[in-house]
Amino acid sequence: MRTIEDIAETFRLLCRNRAALAGLVILGVYVFVALFPWLLAPNDPLKRDLALRYQPGFWAGKEFARFPLGTDYLGRCVLSRIIWGTRTSLLVGVIAVSISTGLGMFLGLLSGYFGGWVDIALMRVVDILFAFPSILLAITIMAALGPGLEKAMIAIGIVYTPQMARVVRSVTLVIREMEFIEAERALGASHARILLHHILPNVLAPAVVYATLSVAGAILDAAALGFLGLGAMPPAPEWGAMLSGSHKALTSGAWWAVAFPGLAIMLAVLGLNLLGDGMRDLLDPRLRM
Repeated sequence: MRTIEDIAETFRLLCRNRAALAGLVILGVYVFVALFPWLLAPNDPLKRDLALRYQPGFWAGKEFARFPLGTDYLGRCVLSRIIWGTRTSLLVGVIAVSISTGLGMFLGLLSGYFGGWVDIALMRVVDILFAFPSILLAITIMAALGPGLEKAMIAIGIVYTPQMARVVRSVTLVIREMEFIEAERALGASHARILLHHILPNVLAPAVVYATLSVAGAILDAAALGFLGLGAMPPAPEWGAMLSGSHKALTSGAWWAVAFPGLAIMLAVLGLNLLGDGMRDLLDPRLRM
């Protein structure tokens, strides 16, 4: 019962934060689109017809209603490709951040709890990764792994691992010095018990908040890799790849082939950032007072 009451109270507080609620609604729409793209897409996202390339959308009149947001450079429906690309982009973001969260929490907990040479060795590796710009590091990793959507998930996950490790380490350093941890040590509790039963639950809140905010950055990085031709392989619909294939459309006046995929990326990042900020306010007692 207490768990149900806590969930209800958390949801009530989240609804009071209008920005977080807006982010939750935006994210909910994207999740629905990702789960049921076949119900929403008006056309086959892979069907091409060069005779229909760069056709305008609904703004040009009823005769163009077949392609509500126009067509791209191969005559494919832009709206259908955005809808099907939602699943790909969200999947990349969630899986990449899951990888970074798992690795980062493991490294951060070990480094912050044990300290000494373990802390020095792990944090020097993290510092080396921090020395590279994120997109450059992702490109370097993919140069070793090769192009592809699965490789992009792994590369982005590794790129975001140092940030998560630093966040978890900083929280662990504070918690390990608290009195209840000293009491556990005095009672003979093992390191594994202290880490799993006392420190891990206390680092979950900041880790979840940071992970939520990181999904937005991971989607942007996935779009950047797709733009460079290192992400999803053609003809799979993916927002970054759509921008890459149609960026020359601006010079021919077919602005919709670039504008709408970019708008999809912008709204997804906006919703995740709003939700992440709201969760930070919700889970941090100092900000709720």
